Amino acid sequence: MSSWGGSSGGGGTSVSSDWDRMWGDDDDADDDFGDGEPEEGTSVPWATKDSIIFLIDCNPSMFAEDENGEKPFHSAIRCAAEALQDKIISSDSDLIGVCFYGTKKKQNINDLEGVFTWSELDQPDAEKINALEELRDKDFEAEFGSYGGDTRLAEALWVCSSMFGNLSVKVGSKRIFLFTNEDSPYAGKDDMAKKAKQRARDVADNSIEIEPFFFNRSAEQRFDLRLFYKDILTLDEDGDDEYMANLSDQFNVSLRFDQLKAKVLRKAFKKRSQGRISFFIGNDVEFGVRIYNLVQEAKKSSFVWLESARGAPVKISSKNVCAYTAALLLPSQIKLSYTYGGHRVFFEKSELNDIKVLDKPCIRLMGFKPRSYLKDHYNIKHSSFIYPDEQAIKGSTVTFAALWNRMIAMDKIAICKMTPRASSPSRFVALIAQEEKRDKTGEQIVAPGMHVIWLPFVDDIRSLQFDEMKQPTEEQVQAAQKLVKAIRIRFDSNNFPNPVLQKHYKHLQALALNREADEVEEPEDLIVPDFDGMDSRLDSIKPFAQAVFPPHYAPDPKKTPAKSKATSSAAKSKKRARADDDDDDDDRLMETPSKKRKTAADPSAHDWPTLVRTGGIKKITIPDLKAYLASRGIKG
Repeated sequence: MSSWGGSSGGGGTSVSSDWDRMWGDDDDADDDFGDGEPEEGTSVPWATKDSIIFLIDCNPSMFAEDENGEKPFHSAIRCAAEALQDKIISSDSDLIGVCFYGTKKKQNINDLEGVFTWSELDQPDAEKINALEELRDKDFEAEFGSYGGDTRLAEALWVCSSMFGNLSVKVGSKRIFLFTNEDSPYAGKDDMAKKAKQRARDVADNSIEIEPFFFNRSAEQRFDLRLFYKDILTLDEDGDDEYMANLSDQFNVSLRFDQLKAKVLRKAFKKRSQGRISFFIGNDVEFGVRIYNLVQEAKKSSFVWLESARGAPVKISSKNVCAYTAALLLPSQIKLSYTYGGHRVFFEKSELNDIKVLDKPCIRLMGFKPRSYLKDHYNIKHSSFIYPDEQAIKGSTVTFAALWNRMIAMDKIAICKMTPRASSPSRFVALIAQEEKRDKTGEQIVAPGMHVIWLPFVDDIRSLQFDEMKQPTEEQVQAAQKLVKAIRIRFDSNNFPNPVLQKHYKHLQALALNREADEVEEPEDLIVPDFDGMDSRLDSIKPFAQAVFPPHYAPDPKKTPAKSKATSSAAKSKKRARADDDDDDDDRLMETPSKKRKTAADPSAHDWPTLVRTGGIKKITIPDLKAYLASRGIKG
């Protein structure tokens, strides 16, 4: 059974894996539901910015090499730099800060000992990224020093809370990424431990989440949550040893750096909902849901026009001008019209909106069908995903979970009418309930909820007519089966990043960080075909070809195969060689015509009456036709 979390207003880090912790609380309109502008009658969020503070422990053991030969402090710094680089591309309006605790030097707004605010919460920029990368090569002890006394975690959490509280802009989420390898910072000091736990509860009450990243000190001395951090992270105190061991593995980041970086960037990426919408069952039952996109094509970000002298963004504005007087027109002076029956029908913009609106934005349940009713070819666009929104209507989680539970138990799908926005047309959709799945460490890998499948209208389905195909023999079918088995591959689209996007962003990153082009590491193109693997399986193709094609079969000569890379390169080389020869023989070329003269067409070479009678005249070339007309004294 899944754990439905509802609202995560309490903050903190809950291991109940509720959807709000994994997907976030902020909304962001998506172009799939219109032009991205707020629509009348829809819920508009106040803030969508994400804010993150990298809180890094600086005790001496963080500078010792771990089991992978990495220094945990350096790994944390590299992760912060990578997160800044990623935010510049994905969401440059988000705020990121960096704070150290356990330092001899202090610098923070609360003037507390052992805490150094390296960077306040601000938008990412190239200077911070370069400074973070340079920090790894500096002598940390000489520049910041080690506090040497008790761990200053309580003070660090207080400083982070103050940093969030002093923001002048509203943010959608507030998170602390905590990096440490000290699993028992207050051993034998109950008063200080109690103070730190109370400070963590205060942070949670301010809707600030703590995302832990724990390092092992060595292969033998692994990080143990039970000693202290189970109370900091508000874990289930009744959990057994196996439960705690799984959680320790879930939060442990003693990995290779590429794995650690991927985990941090995955946490740093805050998934935003497309918006909120009401779900109606009849006329009496209403609850709130949020809409998400689980899969969407990644595209290059759009460029911004800048003023050349100062580099300031250019604002584009348009105005309506009267065609006769060139006077500026106000919105109230403009009307819309439509020609009908030879007459112009005038109407206001508000009347046009009323014509477009068929229903208010909502999902209305129409009924249920067996799951087998939904066919693969009914998918006309990528699906969406809905999850209950407890903040919109209290009790939404319970209502949604009851419906979700019965649909899974009875193997049914829900047929609904969905109107995403006030200006969007209504469509029928099918809702498929999805069960929750967790890995062996207890981390959620598939969230519970419902997929929204957009169904076609009858006009969208085409009936295609095909000629009857010749049925293959049993021998041909068996040969095809062997061929399929021989060239079967393991394919997962998650293993293939888009090389065009990777190259685009790497060069953008180099420009932003003032790096030379030769310093840019070219991304590996993983979608290049495996020619060696294909060649090793050529023997499997011959039996299939012999069984399917007749003896001495040859492909249609009109269908020329595509030129190989080597062939095209050789052709280019020949062209260059001919060009060089032509340059060497300029004098000779001056004495000869640059083009060969075409021989004049002979009109007597054709039987013109027969060509006209049989229709062969259509195949005669224009020069032949002109020659025939000239022989008859007719100008062509």
